[in-house]
Amino acid sequence: MTIRKNTWEHLSIDESLENGIGTAVRELKAAGPTPEETCSLREIENIVLSLLPRIGLSSQPVMKLCLQLQLSPAEAARRLRLKLPTVKSRLSRGRKELRKALARRYSHRKGYAITFSQAA
Repeated sequence: MTIRKNTWEHLSIDESLENGIGTAVRELKAAGPTPEETCSLREIENIVLSLLPRIGLSSQPVMKLCLQLQLSPAEAARRLRLKLPTVKSRLSRGRKELRKALARRYSHRKGYAITFSQAA
């Protein structure tokens, strides 16, 4: 029976370079968003949630469950005791109304080109 040798090479982030001059600088990326990205996402989420009262009453509960609680359409359908196609159509309608509300809110700002994807 042949046992394989560990061929992995380990390199310290403080280890000298091959030529012996300086240290090997490594950038380690943390998993997940940066603090700036987290702050931006929270700000966008607050804007979206503040506009929920401007969409249709039938779409509001579905949008709240899917946006705030991050439930899937199937989970939202179970909680609201609705059929899945009904939840999907209300979600689609709510997203469309939300895009319009966002466009109205930011249309007065000059120099901003705001486009909202169909997936939003």
